[in-house]
Amino acid sequence: MDGLGSLLILALVLVAFYFMAVRPQNKRMQQQRQMQSSIQIGDEVLTAGGLVATVTKLGEDVITIELADGVETRLNRRFIVSKQEPESDIAVINGDEAGENDLK
Repeated sequence: MDGLGSLLILALVLVAFYFMAVRPQNKRMQQQRQMQSSIQIGDEVLTAGGLVATVTKLGEDVITIELADGVETRLNRRFIVSKQEPESDIAVINGDEAGENDLK
């Protein structure tokens, strides 16, 4: 019976590990892939390098982003970390629609 108890405890630890580590990671990866495949021209994105840019052209695996006026570069979709809200929307959310909270 001692061997059966040890085997049962090992099985429970493996099941707990699956639900606490493997399953959430798979869910995060799936959400990341969905976000990357839903990128459209004009979206503001955050790259893995920390750059915020605007998508100007779409390819299957490679997209073109604009970092500043006239400064474009190509980037693999896998390096897009998230979509960003446009800055005008962020200002309205923070109650700073007319620049009311400027530093003085």
